[in-house]
Amino acid sequence: MTYNIKTTRIFFKNTNNSISMCVPTGELNVEDVAKKDLPEGTPYWIVDFETEEKLQELLGSKMQFFNCLELDDDIVGEHHGISLGHDKWCELNRTVEEN
Repeated sequence: MTYNIKTTRIFFKNTNNSISMCVPTGELNVEDVAKKDLPEGTPYWIVDFETEEKLQELLGSKMQFFNCLELDDDIVGEHHGISLGHDKWCELNRTVEEN
């Protein structure tokens, strides 16, 4: 799937059940960012807010309280994937230079 880098965020739960958000930069596709940059074995949700206004509306005033929010599995549904972690992702995506 193609995501708008300006409006897409990756959400995941911390061990204390609070929410963290990863903001893709565009260097890698969104799925690769989630698989590489989150802690190994972490389920994640990819959310595209469609417009920057919708993103600001939802997160703008709540960002100062972000760590007190929790993801409710019944509401957000099945996660989009599980992170491989940096080392495993790099190992699987390593390019071999030929001499």
